[in-house]
Amino acid sequence: MGYPRGDRDSPDAIPVSLLCSAVSIGRTSPFYQRLIKKRRALYAAASPTFPGEKYDTQALLIAAPVDGGSPRKLKGDLTRELQAVLDPRS
Repeated sequence: MGYPRGDRDSPDAIPVSLLCSAVSIGRTSPFYQRLIKKRRALYAAASPTFPGEKYDTQALLIAAPVDGGSPRKLKGDLTRELQAVLDPRS
């Protein structure tokens, strides 16, 4: 899934980069703890700059479902995990 984000000088550049790091880097990240460790995804990551950062770009969330898993369900799981980080009360 891609989310529009401006170029490297955009006011969104740093917050989006921090968000992508928070959800996907390390074994304590929400993506690892709730998607990979619970066997809902084989792989899950977030990239703040796809395909690059020089021009207007996208933040990218990517995941691979487990064998027999549904890409549509995994998309919902990614969205829920992102929302949980953005609004911990939800």
